[in-house]
Amino acid sequence: MWHYIPSYMKISHLFIGTALLAVFGLGSCTTDFELNAPYEAVPVVYGFVEPLSDTQYVKINKSFLGDGNNNSYAPINDSTEFTSVGGNIDVVRSGTVVSTFPLQEKYVSNLDDGIFYTDSQKVYFWVPDTIYEDATYKLDIDINEGQKEVTAETEVVGFCAFKQTFKNKMFAGAAFANTTAPGQNVYTDLGIEWSVGNNGKRYQIVMVFNYEEHRVNADIFNRSIQTSLGTQVAENNTSDFFYSYNGESFFAFVESRLKNDPEEALIEKRVPIGLEFHIVMADENLHTYMEVNEPASGIVSERPVYTNINGGIGLFASRNTTIFSEINTNNDPIQLSTNTKRELVYGPYTSAYKFCIPNASDQLITCP
Repeated sequence: MWHYIPSYMKISHLFIGTALLAVFGLGSCTTDFELNAPYEAVPVVYGFVEPLSDTQYVKINKSFLGDGNNNSYAPINDSTEFTSVGGNIDVVRSGTVVSTFPLQEKYVSNLDDGIFYTDSQKVYFWVPDTIYEDATYKLDIDINEGQKEVTAETEVVGFCAFKQTFKNKMFAGAAFANTTAPGQNVYTDLGIEWSVGNNGKRYQIVMVFNYEEHRVNADIFNRSIQTSLGTQVAENNTSDFFYSYNGESFFAFVESRLKNDPEEALIEKRVPIGLEFHIVMADENLHTYMEVNEPASGIVSERPVYTNINGGIGLFASRNTTIFSEINTNNDPIQLSTNTKRELVYGPYTSAYKFCIPNASDQLITCP
């Protein structure tokens, strides 16, 4: 499954997966054997070029092998880090290097729990002035002063565009229901349309629902919940996309995020703010990597190893996000349609979660 990453993403953790083959032999006259084959550190590199990110990150580590349980070595940073790493990113446009950015190192903390060291980990970063959609980005890494050289390159995933027909629908509000009175619960599907983006291969549709949470002590918090609507793959660079989202699923999604809130008793009301639609795009390399690493569905679980890293393993690719969240130049958010608001307030999925609409003409749904 492809997990969505918001446009305001900051790096917290990049998982490093390394599979090593243990080779051993048995002699006819002895029970002694060698558990581990001769060890050679393999560079493991993961990095992305992302137009919406001010800072671009690359994770550079090495494979490791030790006697006994290798999980015991994973939490030790020295087991996964090279002594010396240098490198740079070359930006190539029309066959000419137009700029070069050295990789800088830093330690990041607040990492997700895992088998690797989670107090802090070293990452490498570079800060471009801009990301050019027509450029090729080339990664060149020097490890241990020339002992190993690692290279990779990627094209840039550009921005796609939501179709004007879809935007026009949003002027009247996103319609997930056509409920005009309590008990009707009439749901309508929403068609989402967008165009292909340059170098985009895989497209994930994400919907974000923003609302205000009003507490009984008069505190007000802005809240957001999100859900992935699905994924589509481009067959060529010219086709447009259409995705039909089931309207009833919207209310089930809201219920699933809000149920069992331990602080529900402290909430006086929830007020909808608006919706956002995100199209998260991956290039061909990232798409292939994700396909290869999807869970096995058959009885054969062995998978091929996919990498576009020369001199190592891993991935250097591009991803991008196009966001539709405002319907006009006044930055007004995408609203729910009037009938959808009614369903949100007194429909079977969400009536328990204290939604109300300020100054609504329908007295059944207006905020007290």
